[in-house]
Amino acid sequence: MDNTTTPIPADFYSPEIIELTCNVDDMTPESIGFAIETFMKEGALDAYAVNAIMKKGRPGFLITVMCRDVDKEKFIGLVLRHTTTLGVREYISRRYGLDRHLETVDTQYGPVRKKVSTGYGIVREKWEYEDLARISRETGKSLEEIRKNLG
Repeated sequence: MDNTTTPIPADFYSPEIIELTCNVDDMTPESIGFAIETFMKEGALDAYAVNAIMKKGRPGFLITVMCRDVDKEKFIGLVLRHTTTLGVREYISRRYGLDRHLETVDTQYGPVRKKVSTGYGIVREKWEYEDLARISRETGKSLEEIRKNLG
């Protein structure tokens, strides 16, 4: 099998990130899902919502968007536009992680990408979901069958 390696850009995993958060108690889950999807499509490093109990005992959500400092203003605008919040909080975080790169492996299904993560004495490998999903659609096999066949 012929393997090729594609590094993931170093700045994507920069050690300092910005966490923008807000609380909402007047949005539907569909609207929150759309907002999270929008943040990710716009280049957020991560975005998620967590259930919470807000003031006056109302159910709501804590929404978090992680981004690079250079993208902070863009994401503040997006959070204000796509949520009902009246304000956004900023936290500066440091993160530590494994070095990562993508390998493309020639397999019985054709080229399949695999994320390889290393560091701190750890090595992890994981097949890329989008490639597995494409193969599943093409072959009718389950994701688990494909993972087993890839080894």
